[in-house]
Amino acid sequence: VIRLAAASFNMMADARLGEETLQRAADAYRRIRNTFRFLLANLSDFSPDQAPAYPEMEDLDRWMLARLQKLVTRCRAAYEAYEFHRVTHEIHNFCAVDLSALYLDVLKDRLYSELPDSRLRRSAQAALYWILSTLVRLVAPILVHTADEVWQAAGLNSETPSVHLAGFPQADESLVDENLLQRFDRLIELREEVYRHIEEARQSGSIGKPMEARVTVSAGEDGALLNEDRKLLASFFIVSDVQLLPGSNGREVKVEPAPGTRCPRCWLVREDVGSRPEHPELCGRCADVVSALSGGEEA
Repeated sequence: VIRLAAASFNMMADARLGEETLQRAADAYRRIRNTFRFLLANLSDFSPDQAPAYPEMEDLDRWMLARLQKLVTRCRAAYEAYEFHRVTHEIHNFCAVDLSALYLDVLKDRLYSELPDSRLRRSAQAALYWILSTLVRLVAPILVHTADEVWQAAGLNSETPSVHLAGFPQADESLVDENLLQRFDRLIELREEVYRHIEEARQSGSIGKPMEARVTVSAGEDGALLNEDRKLLASFFIVSDVQLLPGSNGREVKVEPAPGTRCPRCWLVREDVGSRPEHPELCGRCADVVSALSGGEEA
């Protein structure tokens, strides 16, 4: 924590060390450490040879890998300029905003509800592995002990015994798809608008948790973009259902309770809960997954 606090100082200005500064550093450290814990926990049954080829990965995962390359570029530039406070800010912001508040939250349904060997889950794990390997090396000069603990726990020491002997990350420009980045920038903007309406609906009592909601979007000029991402929208907004309607008067968002029954396994409200007689309490997807797991079938 003291190393993180020291690295967070702008060396071009006076540095003051006190209880408040240490508390901020402790909070930032906890966020970074908890991010590594989540990554490690969800990679316990994964090895790199199980990763799908990059073109076969989900758009969401390829988008986050593009964001990761941008992070590497910014951190390398900051390290080379001895601007360590920029490094700590970039890494903490990536963990808190890009990962915890968005990507990892969206990913939980795939990680926890799909078959272990399904392409959807392996795509997510491949991205998490890439993120872990890169992030632990980026933070290693500052959080020296934590980074080495993560390196050992992830099994990355099989060829390189310590993170401090591993090569420093370099951005892979082939993973930076600017069209994909722009597409998701617009989806994030829409997500923020949807969440404002969800919070209003929750405050009014018309819905309980966001996962119980159905969101209807009159697309307006974003119609082509949203149609392209139709299958992603419900998981990206973390709601049970998203309906798209044509519209010419700008974008409109409506939030209402999703029709159906809450599935106790994935927590989503589905109209097909009870559609599989072998698992009448589950939605169709979860019933299929549980049946495959109990029958020992391959994903």
